[in-house]
Amino acid sequence: MHHIAKNGGTFFKQFLYLLDNDQLFEASGVLHDWDKELQRANHVPKDVIRQSDFGLIIIRNPIHRFLSVYFDKVYIGGGSRRPGMNREFFDQHSIDQSERLDARGHIKNCMKLAEWSAKNLAGKTIAKRNWHLVPQLHQLAQVHELNFRVLTLETFDWQLEHVLKDLVPEIRSKIKQVGKTNKSTKPVPKSEVLTPELKELLKEIYNDDFKVFRQVRQYWRDAKARESGN
Repeated sequence: MHHIAKNGGTFFKQFLYLLDNDQLFEASGVLHDWDKELQRANHVPKDVIRQSDFGLIIIRNPIHRFLSVYFDKVYIGGGSRRPGMNREFFDQHSIDQSERLDARGHIKNCMKLAEWSAKNLAGKTIAKRNWHLVPQLHQLAQVHELNFRVLTLETFDWQLEHVLKDLVPEIRSKIKQVGKTNKSTKPVPKSEVLTPELKELLKEIYNDDFKVFRQVRQYWRDAKARESGN
């Protein structure tokens, strides 16, 4: 599995840990510090990985991924700032962190994040490209030669079961055991934040990501329809 930031990584790492240890991992201090907890394929030859049917990477609707970054890394509503977003962004932008911020306030915050993201990805900021904002195609390109299966977070449980059921016969119960992890609370519905202006800006920033996501999403919709027809 190759992880793209904000694309269900915590769930999948918990899932892998459960398969290897027959129990869930209990995080202590650092939620995302999995380096010592998971078995890695660092020394497995590329040909072996390429021939496997179980190499996976997860992609997501770019708009939903952006909002996940916003609600998890930018808007904290009066709480403690979480790691993952460059200090430069906060130094340059006044973000409204009101506890009961309305949709209009979130829209203003999101526009600031989107505009800074465009600059960051274009190399026009002092900070290096933020991995929570980098286009998903960057990571897809890294595993292209390895022939990974590409899943989406839409109908993810079904896709995961479809791909791994031969390897993990009890996969359905394992998925239920992991449940939902690292799910951030959304104080307002996404639909109230996604103005036409914000959507257009995100489509411009993540144009290629949108194209690939739609293709992969349609592939799985067709696969599920075929299975349902049987």
